[in-house]
Amino acid sequence: MTTPAPTVFATDRMIARPWQLADARSALELYGDPEVVRYIGGVAEPDLDAMRARLAGILERDRAGPPGMGSFPCFARDDGRQVGTAIIRPLPDVRGQLTQDIEIGWHLARREWGQGYATEMGRELLRYGFAELGLERLHALVEPPNLASLAVARRLGMREQGVTRRYYDGRELLHLLRAAGD
Repeated sequence: MTTPAPTVFATDRMIARPWQLADARSALELYGDPEVVRYIGGVAEPDLDAMRARLAGILERDRAGPPGMGSFPCFARDDGRQVGTAIIRPLPDVRGQLTQDIEIGWHLARREWGQGYATEMGRELLRYGFAELGLERLHALVEPPNLASLAVARRLGMREQGVTRRYYDGRELLHLLRAAGD
């Protein structure tokens, strides 16, 4: 039996909490889907063992990262299904070194596309980052063909900053939102 993980944040429809290795099966439904991972690295996890290994790496990275930040699975309040993953963490530069720039992101299970969960996650990540973590600005990186995520960033009030090559290893559109008043 696993110990219940503390809630990181919650909305009317979902709860976000830290990953547990026991989440591997629901995570595989998400990260094993080639359509879901198309714009987030492009490599689907092939099986449960690979997903467990990926989760172990995420758990280690999140433990070593800044307090309150990481990658958090989000579960529907009504039936407990994993609807996606909310991310708030330092962006890596092209060499893999963490920067001071903080990224927010949302990954959704395909069955949840078009239900408003990405916007809900994004809004809560902005609130959490500004109000609870005291951050001054938050970034979202979106690959230009990902029209759905571009629309989410715009709905969140994030401002497009143009294409950047500063982070990860590709070309993404950088979006930025500063804390209220900026």
